[in-house]
Amino acid sequence: MSIDGFPPFIAAQLHYLLNQCTHSIKVDQVWSGSKYPPGLYDRFTLLIPYCLDFIRWDVIYNVEFPLAAPDVIFGPEDEDFHPLSATSGGRGGDLKPFQKSLQDWNYKDPTLLLALIQELRDHYVSYQRKRVGEVDDDRLKFEISTIVSREGIEMHMSSGVEKPEEVKFAVPLLDKNINKMVLGCPWRHQQKMYLQVIYPVSRKYMTAPSAPRLKLMSTPELKALFSVDDVKLPSWVEGMCMAEYLPHLEETLERQVLEAVSLIDVRRRFIETLAPLFGRPVEADSVFCRKATFLAASGAFIFLVHFLVSTQFPKQQPSMILQSTQHFNNHGMPVKSTLLADYPWSPRWEASQMAERIFEFLADESLNFKSLLDELVTAKSSTPLDVARFQVCHSLGGGTGSGMGTLLISKIREEYPDRMMMTFSVFPSPKVSDTVVEPYNATLSVHQLVENADECMVLDNEALYDICFRTLKLSTPSCLKMASTFVGNSTSIQEMFRRVSEQFTAMFRRKAFLHWYTGEGMDEMEFTEAESNMNDLVAEYQQYQDATVDDEGEYDEEGIDESEEA
Repeated sequence: MSIDGFPPFIAAQLHYLLNQCTHSIKVDQVWSGSKYPPGLYDRFTLLIPYCLDFIRWDVIYNVEFPLAAPDVIFGPEDEDFHPLSATSGGRGGDLKPFQKSLQDWNYKDPTLLLALIQELRDHYVSYQRKRVGEVDDDRLKFEISTIVSREGIEMHMSSGVEKPEEVKFAVPLLDKNINKMVLGCPWRHQQKMYLQVIYPVSRKYMTAPSAPRLKLMSTPELKALFSVDDVKLPSWVEGMCMAEYLPHLEETLERQVLEAVSLIDVRRRFIETLAPLFGRPVEADSVFCRKATFLAASGAFIFLVHFLVSTQFPKQQPSMILQSTQHFNNHGMPVKSTLLADYPWSPRWEASQMAERIFEFLADESLNFKSLLDELVTAKSSTPLDVARFQVCHSLGGGTGSGMGTLLISKIREEYPDRMMMTFSVFPSPKVSDTVVEPYNATLSVHQLVENADECMVLDNEALYDICFRTLKLSTPSCLKMASTFVGNSTSIQEMFRRVSEQFTAMFRRKAFLHWYTGEGMDEMEFTEAESNMNDLVAEYQQYQDATVDDEGEYDEEGIDESEEA
C-alpha cells in the first residue's frame, strides 16, 4: 500500500505498523480532515484481522496539531467497547487502562501507532470474551470450559435486528512450526490453520441445540504448500463437543501436511526430468516447485512452455501454457495459448515417462499453436492501416540501425507504397565511436535511404562533438550533455556526406574488412553502387552550391528567347 500523501510523521508510523505487525493489517481507505495544509491525508480506515474476519477501525489524526495522539473510532457493532474506561460502568469497565501508548505519546516515535493498535486489539479480545461469557446458553458455557486452555482462541459475539445471535470461535490447530518444515521457507509470518466454529445461541424453549457450522481456514500463503479446501472435515456427531472433535481433526491435518511437504521433492524430481528434453529452466519455483518455465523451439518458431504443477501432483497432472516469443497482442503483451491439460497422463508412470509423453505432446501442439498465430498475423495484416506516414529513428554507424533499420524501411515501403516515409538518421563520427566499419554501414544505408525515404532528418555526431568540444569547452562530452542538432537541407550538408564517402573509399580500395559482409552473402557490386550513389549525392549538392544568381537569370532569359522564337 502506498503511503504517499501523508505527513512524514504519520507516514513513518503507518509504514512501521504495516510492516512490523504480526497481524496482516490493511488500509481500506484514506481521506483528509484538514483544510490547512490542503492535500495531506491525516485519516484512514484499518482492516484488522480478528476471529478469521476483519474489524474496521478509523484512525483520526489532526495534522494541524501533530503533538496530539490520534483518535480511534470503532465499528457500530462495538458501541459498548470502551477500552479507555477505568470505572466499573459499561461492558469495558473491568478492562485495564492504557499504560504507555497514550500517556507517553510522542509523534516522532514511529513505533507508537503499532503499540496503540496492538493494545487496543488485546482489549478487544478481552471485551469479546466477556460478551460471550455473559450469554445465557449452557452448551456454550460448557464448550468454553473445555477449550479455554487452548492458546490463541478468539471469540466473537454477533447480534443484530435482522440476524440471529451467534457466537463464532477461531480455534488454532496443529501446535507445530510449519515454516521450519519447508526448506528455504520464504514466509515472513508463522503459517497457521484454524477451525471456524459458529454456534447459534440456543433459547430455553428449544428442544435440541443445532449442530455448529464448521469451516477450515488458513493463512493465504499456506496454499503454496497445502490447500485446506482439499481437506474433508470429519462429521460432527450429535452430542459431540469441540474437545472431542479437535483431536481427530488435528490428527488428519498433521498427516496431510507431512504428505504435502514430502510431495515437494516429488515435484522437484519431475521438473528435473524435464531438463534433459527442454534444457535448463529459464525460471522455476525453487521452494515449492509449483512452477517452471522452459524455452523450446519447433524449427524457427521459438516459444516458452509454462508448467503449473498442482499440490496434488502426481494425482493431478500438470497444466501447461505456451507463450510465443515473436508474437504480441494489441497491448504489447506476448500471445499465450489456452490452458493445456488434456494429454496422455497416468500418476503411476515414472517421472521420466511423464516427461517423454509431455515432450511428444508438445511437438504436435506447438505446430497447432504456430498455425493459430499465423492466422492471427494474417488477419491483423489484412486490416487497413489508418496512418499518414511512418517515422523511423536509427543510427547509421552500427549494424542494427543501418542494416535492420533500412531493411525495415524497405519492407514498409513495399507494403505501403502510398505512405510517407520519414527517418531520423544519426550519421557516425570517429571522434565519438570507434567502430571501424562505420563508413561501410553509413554508405550502404544512404544507398537504401535514397531509394525508399521521402524525408531524412540528419543528425551529425561529428557536428555535435565539435560544438561540445570547441564552443562549450567540454573535453569529454557525454550523451546527456550533447544536445541534438538537426542539419538542415542546405548545401553545407555535403561536407558530412563527403567525409563519410572519403572514409568509405579509403577502406574499400584496400578491401578492408570486406569479408565481414561478403561472408554474409553480400556482393562487392552493392558496395560499388552505394559508393556511386553517395558521390552523385555530393555532386548534386555541389551543383546547387556553385549555382549563382546570374546563372539562374541566364536560365530564365534562355527560356524567354526560346518562347519568342517559337
